Amino acid sequence: MENNKYKSEQCLSDVKPVNTDDEIKKAISEFLNAKAVVWYYDKIEFLDIENNQWSTDLRNYDEIVKLRVFDKDKELHLWRSNCVLKGRLRHDKQGTGTDCVTAKQILNGTEFKNDGDGIIAAEEKGTNYYLPYKDLKSISSDSKDRIVLVTRNYIDYTKDINQAYYCDSRFVDFEIVKTDKSE
Repeated sequence: MENNKYKSEQCLSDVKPVNTDDEIKKAISEFLNAKAVVWYYDKIEFLDIENNQWSTDLRNYDEIVKLRVFDKDKELHLWRSNCVLKGRLRHDKQGTGTDCVTAKQILNGTEFKNDGDGIIAAEEKGTNYYLPYKDLKSISSDSKDRIVLVTRNYIDYTKDINQAYYCDSRFVDFEIVKTDKSE
């Protein structure tokens, strides 16, 4: 796999709280072409949004445990706390300057099957999920390539001793990474 070292970079970023049903609906409507991952009490689904059309409709808000809707520039992250959905909307390319690190998290799945507009990723140990993303259809089980989740991780500093820490993380995209066949 490519040997990428994590390097701190600068970006503009703005964060706003999203806590009411109206704020949630408004924030979701900002994503015309995006990807989403939703955690329900009984399953996790990957969703695609193309021209404001969702590959699968969201269930009732009462059934959502966590939701991340994202594109390359912004993310809505909702989570359930004390039986209430709350969250934040983070926009990059606007706001104040901040330090960040872009990372790639390898997803489970070593066997891939094209299915409709996406792929089924599976693994011998039992992993099996559907990714409805056309841009991943080129991956093949014949290769050792893997699918990664690209994240952007934001750095803040403590006031007293200026110690760096990650204060937030957002999903950016899913990608295919080439691996070395010998791995």
